[in-house]
Amino acid sequence: MMTARGKKTSVAAIFGCAFALLIIGADAGAKEEKVPTITLPEKPAAVLPLPLPDSCHSQGLALDDNFLYLSCVDLKNKKGLVYRIARPGLESPNAGGQLNYQKLDLTIGSQYHPSGLDLNGPCLWVAMSEYHPAPANSTIICVDRESFQPVKEKRFPLADHIGALAAGKNWLMAANWDAGYFYLLDYSGKLLVKGENPTGTAFQDCKYLEGDLVLCSGPAGRISGKGYTDLIRLSDLKPESWKLVKRIVSGKVPEKFQPMAKEGMAWQDGHLYFMPQDLPGAVAYKFALPELEH
Repeated sequence: MMTARGKKTSVAAIFGCAFALLIIGADAGAKEEKVPTITLPEKPAAVLPLPLPDSCHSQGLALDDNFLYLSCVDLKNKKGLVYRIARPGLESPNAGGQLNYQKLDLTIGSQYHPSGLDLNGPCLWVAMSEYHPAPANSTIICVDRESFQPVKEKRFPLADHIGALAAGKNWLMAANWDAGYFYLLDYSGKLLVKGENPTGTAFQDCKYLEGDLVLCSGPAGRISGKGYTDLIRLSDLKPESWKLVKRIVSGKVPEKFQPMAKEGMAWQDGHLYFMPQDLPGAVAYKFALPELEH
């Protein structure tokens, strides 16, 4: 390659500059405003093996007192799956044996990519999407937590790929591919407002916390090895006022390069859970994080 002055530029210099730009871009998550930051402990409080037999790319994670839920996409067979795993014994010293679980196929034609998960009342909310960015189509579905079956009266379409959901009291937040935009919808599917993600993080899973607060997680860049779990305030249905209020910085999965916050995330009782790995061989990592209490 030649410069404007006719001198040769070394390949090493070119790639050195490109690498530096990638590193800078990887950490350019939130807008420049300073926010409180928490560093996730390096050692998890518990490691929960999930020895499910299927080959499936992990997506979302959710927890209640009785079950662990996970969503994944079976790429070979083009199926979107949700699992419900009984929690009793899952976190015991003998965990890792045979699991008591159910599997639900929610595929709708070309919509076989499930989103992240969130819980609200009797519903486990999940979106099934075509596996590409917009223009794409999705169907947002309530799965009844008792019967573990989709509720026909509680589903609605959205004309975008939806990768993450947060189920608030009066609205459902739906984040599109890499969370460039947030949609706030009512529970009939009516659009209340659409706005830009105020952080720039490519969220993969979100959870509603309380009031106007949601918690969302994703990788901090394609090569940094870090992840961000962001506490975001979605105020007054006004996207210009949406803001990052707290950030949890996480590192890599032990002995691997992939970020801990790469895929599924859940929050319960002062503990943050991550599920970065695919099935088979998926693991949920549990971290004590009482300082996140808001």
